Amino acid sequence: MENGFYSIRTAGINYRNIEIFYHYRTVEDILKPGSGLCLDLGARNSPHKQLIENLEYERIGIDIDYHGSLDAVADGCSLPFKDNTFSLVVLAQVLEHVFDPEAAVNEVYRVLKPGGTIVGGVSFLEPYHFSYFNLSHRAVQDILMSAGFKQICIEAGVTGIVLILARILGIFGSKNHRMFSAVSRFFFPVKYVLKCGYFLLGFKNRIQGRDLASFEKNAKDHYESIALSIAGHILFHAQK
Repeated sequence: MENGFYSIRTAGINYRNIEIFYHYRTVEDILKPGSGLCLDLGARNSPHKQLIENLEYERIGIDIDYHGSLDAVADGCSLPFKDNTFSLVVLAQVLEHVFDPEAAVNEVYRVLKPGGTIVGGVSFLEPYHFSYFNLSHRAVQDILMSAGFKQICIEAGVTGIVLILARILGIFGSKNHRMFSAVSRFFFPVKYVLKCGYFLLGFKNRIQGRDLASFEKNAKDHYESIALSIAGHILFHAQK
């Protein structure tokens, strides 16, 4: 463990320890208090407005089309702000809706102050919702690194199973994410199957006198890899 991050496999990036699997975790859960200007990008009807203000940022909300809730109308791939303007930029499920995600992230890097933070989420296994791209954790990693971001942190958000069930059950008018989560755990108990398998393998290694520390690390890496591979949303944050 280095600098509060766990390094897994050889992907060239540090991942946070991922312990969530079926919780409806969102961008709001990883936003932290701060100060200065915050750019809420793709902010039409943004659910983050009050939270950002409660965290003591001065918020500016923009989107590509006019809406009464916005402070400005602008294209995320060509932001109308000077370099080094914002302390925080929030992109909650935005990158899958833009024509050029890499250009948008490059623009975010430009308008962030040195030491500023990008916080966001992007769809991976979420069903189509007027989107252009669904990005894997590897794609998010490469885009952030290419833009110049450091201290990149990526984790699995809500699983794809939950979002698929939400789309199906949403036909009947329900928007209860706790229910979707409970249903997915009942029919697809991936977390518990994996934990049971790890326990049995660990017991076998103990009997055979093998290195348990090495086994536990491999099991954790595998668990995190599975979480990312079936994530409905990929969450990320990084610093300039």
